[in-house]
Amino acid sequence: KSSAASDVYKRQTNKKAICKIPAGTKVKCYGYYTMANGVKWLYIQFVLDGVQYTGFSSSAYLAK
Repeated sequence: KSSAASDVYKRQTNKKAICKIPAGTKVKCYGYYTMANGVKWLYIQFVLDGVQYTGFSSSAYLAK
């Protein structure tokens, strides 16, 4: 498990931001998705305000 180290946007495969993940939110990481501009993007899942989201986030904004 990881958590958002700072506010970060969860994105779809088309790079569209879906919602902001507040810092400290617990995030389940299901592994490496791709590398873009030298940064790993991860496949993630989290719950925010009772809604479960699944998508992608830059590893630069997540902490173990």
